[in-house]
Amino acid sequence: METTYHRIDGPYDEQYASLYNQTWCENPIWQTEAKLHIKTIADLINPSGKWLDVGCGTGFLLSCFPDADRVGLDFSNAMLEQARKENPNVSFVHQSMSEPNAELERVGFDLVTCTGQPWSYLPTLEAIEDAVANLASWTSKDGKCMLTPIDISDFMPNQLPVIYDLNRLTNNTTHITGIHWILKEMDTVYHHCLSPNLDQWIRWFSKHFRKVEILKWPHEPDFLLIPRRVIVCSEKRDAGDDSAATIVAHPNLSDKKIDERSPLAFLPNKALVGELVRRIGSGELAKAAMRKVRHAIRRS
Repeated sequence: METTYHRIDGPYDEQYASLYNQTWCENPIWQTEAKLHIKTIADLINPSGKWLDVGCGTGFLLSCFPDADRVGLDFSNAMLEQARKENPNVSFVHQSMSEPNAELERVGFDLVTCTGQPWSYLPTLEAIEDAVANLASWTSKDGKCMLTPIDISDFMPNQLPVIYDLNRLTNNTTHITGIHWILKEMDTVYHHCLSPNLDQWIRWFSKHFRKVEILKWPHEPDFLLIPRRVIVCSEKRDAGDDSAATIVAHPNLSDKKIDERSPLAFLPNKALVGELVRRIGSGELAKAAMRKVRHAIRRS
């Protein structure tokens, strides 16, 4: 039976949390992306420093660095329960990333990471901006802050203009700063999730850091035509510092040719047959065929 959640309700119950790792982190389709997360964190982490993983979920990434001084934060009790099992010696904080935390600010972390898009379930862009301010406040003076967004312009056939400074907008101009989206997985539908655009993220982070770097991971898995971006912030600002930020966009980390096969090509035979049966039963194949016929008629 299908379950529907509004984005702020969250889908992360006990059943979902128990299946999360095998669905994502341990799934052969997504293992390469998991390795990219691990490699990037390994490059940024200070072996003798403190690391805070915001939206840590089941603690998969935390478990990959058992010798690090780690803290995890998440809004879901069910996910934190799984995280504690995998990381028995790690401290965890149960709260929303949009809520301030004076103790975390007092500690000051050498690395603050935020992956998996937990901000998608916050109610407004203003709440996400509050979360960015918290990520910065929890980062130490000489620390780094890492976040892995998707740039919505990658979904578009034409690139959207990149505007880091809204003062550059002319009159009668509309600029996209984010989108809503819907995702269905495990018979659960998340409605109206939020994704700010890449330059919106950079505007927010530039208020708190003097240097913002944008890395671009390769298209992994091969069928994923939307590359993952990684924002790495450093040189935390002092109060009152409103100087211009240095924004560095790095080239792709790989020149590997994109595999343009459908995601279906990566499914095992049993899953592929199941997907075919589902599409036949739902009428999706017939509808797709009719759309092609109508398109051909309009072109003729």
